Amino acid sequence: MWNNSQWEQENQELLKEWYLDKITGKAPDSAVRKIHCEGCGGIFYTRIHSKRYCNCWCAKLGNWKHQRQRRLAARADRVCAVCGKKFTPARSDALYCSSVCRQSAYRQRVTAKSSGQNGHLI
Repeated sequence: MWNNSQWEQENQELLKEWYLDKITGKAPDSAVRKIHCEGCGGIFYTRIHSKRYCNCWCAKLGNWKHQRQRRLAARADRVCAVCGKKFTPARSDALYCSSVCRQSAYRQRVTAKSSGQNGHLI
């Protein structure tokens, strides 16, 4: 089955001519757009309004780039819950700047639980 993407990939020169005609005013109602691919960064021409990638592989690359940016934004600088230092976490759910702070927070939690349980025996 023939689809628009295959036709556009094979006829980029024709689409480029139509785009240039649109710019110069020879065909002002032309629906051809010049797009910078979000996956590879290359330039391609299309008549499809919602298209952002030149092919399926570039769509995967673009999706990976967006996911990487979202993960990086989720790992914004934080303040350690124990020592108060500002740090950039390696994971998005990190609360402590180091294993030392993580361990001391654990010890504080454990001793707080054990001291609260034995309080009724006194």
